[in-house]
Amino acid sequence: VNICVIGRTPALSKAERAAFEAADKAAGLRARVLAQLVTKFGPSTEYALNFSIGGQIGIDCAPCGWDKTFCLQFLPEDEFPTVHFFGDKTDEGGGDYELYTHPRTIGHTVESPEQTMELVQSLFLNVDTA
Repeated sequence: VNICVIGRTPALSKAERAAFEAADKAAGLRARVLAQLVTKFGPSTEYALNFSIGGQIGIDCAPCGWDKTFCLQFLPEDEFPTVHFFGDKTDEGGGDYELYTHPRTIGHTVESPEQTMELVQSLFLNVDTA
């Protein structure tokens, strides 16, 4: 489930989403809402839900164990002992944090698709991106 504190509307432009994201980074609105959700419905409550910052305007909610680490069960550890993960919301509370910090992953924080490609090329394809 994705919770959006400013609402979802088809008319919400990219510029409006970016403006909210910038204001949110400065004021920490989603972080405060997320903290309250964790207190009332988080892993240590009877509801056992995880919450994380999702995308530019949302808060993701899922049952414990259903975060992005869920995918690792489909990659047998004997065949894939290490998984490289690239994400932009890798800080605690971000939607990528659990997979980024998982013992089986090597996490890479990125800020754009272009940066992701540069890292993939330099790490795995021996392409000099400089």
